Amino acid sequence: MAEWSDYEYREEGWKKYLEGLIPLIILILIGVIIASRMGWIDIPFLRRDERVRVAVLGDLRGEQANDPARINAPYLASYIEGDHRYEKTEWTDLEVLEFAGQDVLDDFDLVILAGERQFSPRVKEEIGGYISNGGKVILIGDAAIHDENRPEVIGWEVGDLAGTFPVRISPNVKRGDIDDPERIISTQDRNLTFSFIDTNHDIYERAGIGYGMDLDEIEDVAPECAEGITSLPVTTGTGGGDIISVISGISERTNQTKTIIGIAEREGALGRGHVMYFPYDPGCMPTIFDEAVRHMVRGF
Repeated sequence: MAEWSDYEYREEGWKKYLEGLIPLIILILIGVIIASRMGWIDIPFLRRDERVRVAVLGDLRGEQANDPARINAPYLASYIEGDHRYEKTEWTDLEVLEFAGQDVLDDFDLVILAGERQFSPRVKEEIGGYISNGGKVILIGDAAIHDENRPEVIGWEVGDLAGTFPVRISPNVKRGDIDDPERIISTQDRNLTFSFIDTNHDIYERAGIGYGMDLDEIEDVAPECAEGITSLPVTTGTGGGDIISVISGISERTNQTKTIIGIAEREGALGRGHVMYFPYDPGCMPTIFDEAVRHMVRGF
């Protein structure tokens, strides 16, 4: 027959067992919280503030920039201004950043470069530092392709942005090709198609858009974009850029089938910056833009 001392011994053993589990339980809870905040798992009550703080450097609509880009993003401007998940601050006067510095950019989840070709070396330095410290940047069209210290260079190959972007201007491209970007269009014989190269990418898996879809079949595409888009002649950069998707259609200039980069990205080692390139207005396909932001800004 068991004596009371036996129960006391068993009770004390269970207490020691539970006390030993407490540190493990705490570590598991911390891991779950971190995973939720990073977007690896979805636990509604642990989600962070879903508003993405966006800094636009330049002018999405291309109306006020000092050196307006040929490729602007008016659809994106309208979209993020009307969506409560985005909180946008726009600097059309980039000289502000020459004095405010990188500390200002660090307050934002995402920085968008658009609508302005001429970025000063000082501003590029701040953007380069922001990227190196883990910042997230979306580059649109021909933003920031000019450098006042190297006017003979067209592209992103000089200064503090060199090697941080996933694309570069294709070799042997003339300035006239930049000033008059090529338009890829739909015709009666061929529609513009959007195809993922990386079918394992988060955007492909979450956007619900099949491989090789006509643009006009994508649910939320802007009708004008399905008719044609303007694009620079770019290729992947020397810094390790990856092509996520391509767009195919007919060149308005040559009347020949043409395939261009649809989305490209470059992620720095160990999370040291993430840059995604859209050669066209990302607001043309809001679902893909949202998933691109979600991919970059974990937890959104």
